[in-house]
Amino acid sequence: MYCTGLITAIVRRGEENVVIEVKSHSSLNSSSNQYLGNLAQAVEKHPGWRFELVMINPQDTTYSPKAETSLQENEIESQLQVARQLTTRHPESAIVYSWSLVEATLRLIAQKEEVSLERFDPRYLVKQLATEGVISKSEYQLLNECTPIT
Repeated sequence: MYCTGLITAIVRRGEENVVIEVKSHSSLNSSSNQYLGNLAQAVEKHPGWRFELVMINPQDTTYSPKAETSLQENEIESQLQVARQLTTRHPESAIVYSWSLVEATLRLIAQKEEVSLERFDPRYLVKQLATEGVISKSEYQLLNECTPIT
């Protein structure tokens, strides 16, 4: 099996079996999208097994709106398919994965609107978009409530 993650682990306890895929934002691309979808489907076929996706984001990453590691619009759209596949059987993983796509979308918006960003963290990103008038107050409040505490 071809592994595209930073770490792929299988954890077993009693009758419970979990395949855990750990990925960073920078490792996401169209081939990893296909891999994750195939892996989730393969795991779902086996009773007593589940798939968990863990997204990591190094704290020391400096944000650059033109960084090549940022997902582009077509990549975000294609990765929504993975999020949709995860919602049925693995809602927790779907939430984490979907949030990573929300962050990527917000970074793209910041880049297109030429919003100056000094940091990578999502709370700062949401606040800057609101401050610059790119998102409305209600959008800011909603995103701020959904933003993970880092």
